[in-house]
Amino acid sequence: FGKKKTIQSHPFPLVWISLKELLAIRPDSLSDKLFYRLIGVRHITPESVKLLSKLNYKQVLIGFESGDDAILKAAGKGIKAEQNIMAVELLAQYNIKMLVSWVLGLEGETEKSLKTTLAMAKQINQLGGVFYTNASILVPFPGSRAFEKLSEKTNKYAGKDVIDFAELRKDWVANFCKVDFDTIEDYQKEMLSTSLNSGMGHEIINS
Repeated sequence: FGKKKTIQSHPFPLVWISLKELLAIRPDSLSDKLFYRLIGVRHITPESVKLLSKLNYKQVLIGFESGDDAILKAAGKGIKAEQNIMAVELLAQYNIKMLVSWVLGLEGETEKSLKTTLAMAKQINQLGGVFYTNASILVPFPGSRAFEKLSEKTNKYAGKDVIDFAELRKDWVANFCKVDFDTIEDYQKEMLSTSLNSGMGHEIINS
């Protein structure tokens, strides 16, 4: 994208009529600005992607999380894995680049679900349009629903002001995953090593 500056706008969900209104009132002085935003898979439709393209969105961040339907359902994502593929194909049609994110170690994770997610990550990378892939292992940060669930299993972190997040993550996996931490970490490394990471490549303005 050369040295053009990118405006990072607020996360989805959006009311698509608002995008239509924004397109109608956008000043000519902003017509060449590049936009970047977080978008949920459920919001990626032919209509929404067309609007994003007209508004000059050139990059989006998508949280796919998992390629396994059972894991996505347990996480309350409200989508099926096949929608991840459809989202990538739609965005690629309009040359909108994607930074994609996966979360390993979600509740109920198994080696089978990890294999499914790895296979989908590779498939998505091959479809084109993905310029950066991130794969992380879930950390049940204090205040999150995951932390509350872990606290129901153990009082290890009760009343603590300082928490070792690496230990916290391993405790989550031990209690809520059906695969060991080392195996999850191996899949994380493979996902990152097979991705097409290339970095942002231009300046981002937070707004």
